[in-house]
Amino acid sequence: MSATGLVTGVTSGTAVITAEYGNRTKTANVLVGDGEILIGVSVTPTKPILSLGSAEQLTATGIYHNTALGKITKDVTAEAEWETSASAVAGVNNAANKGFVLSAGAGTANITASLGGFDGVAAVTVSNATLQRVEIEPDLPVNAVNATRQMTLVGYYSDGTTRDLTSEATWVSQSTGVATINSTGLISTHSVGTSVIVATVGSITDQTTLSVEPISVVSIDITPAAVSLAAGTTIQLAATGTYSDGSTQDITADASWSTSNSARATVST
Repeated sequence: MSATGLVTGVTSGTAVITAEYGNRTKTANVLVGDGEILIGVSVTPTKPILSLGSAEQLTATGIYHNTALGKITKDVTAEAEWETSASAVAGVNNAANKGFVLSAGAGTANITASLGGFDGVAAVTVSNATLQRVEIEPDLPVNAVNATRQMTLVGYYSDGTTRDLTSEATWVSQSTGVATINSTGLISTHSVGTSVIVATVGSITDQTTLSVEPISVVSIDITPAAVSLAAGTTIQLAATGTYSDGSTQDITADASWSTSNSARATVST
């Protein structure tokens, strides 16, 4: 490499080029030949809002240039180094369960994930507003037997803001023979009937009644219906069922998937 920053590839592989000026340094990643190289890092969600004592799992995504596939992304949450700009507002795990943020005090903090000379940042806001009520959505849902439905819990706070509390709630189905519900709010129906669905955050609760009716699937649609992708890449298909009562529902997880030619394309089942 010359003093003017001209880089010459010698053999296939990667190298980190460092520039120093005064008391500052910066690095650049160089790929010689075929392969892939990191070109950026992002963190999601980018602007999470937390209440005091609540937590949020952040995800770091590495953006790579692949000589065969172009730009690709990978989950690098576990590989990245995490830090907070204000531990009095929000701390972040940098050992086990990396990227897990726990609020500590009202204010804002930048949570940074660093990898290979690149940084991704999430601006975390911690509010001292108190939770006033919660609401389950959708209200009074109707499902077919042997189907699933994702429920959502919305929290309403004293400062007028709302938050999705689905993952923080404790979910209960009072008639498990009719339907069960897991810790993420996903309902699985088992027989015709009704069940009261209860969601609780702290001491605040909401409930709704799920009805499971003997309706049948009359058609199925796959979205997208036709796709084109490069070898080695993936795409998520979704299946939607239309029922005899005119309703529709995502049945991706419940459908049986197969391929006509596994040498050309496979599908997860």
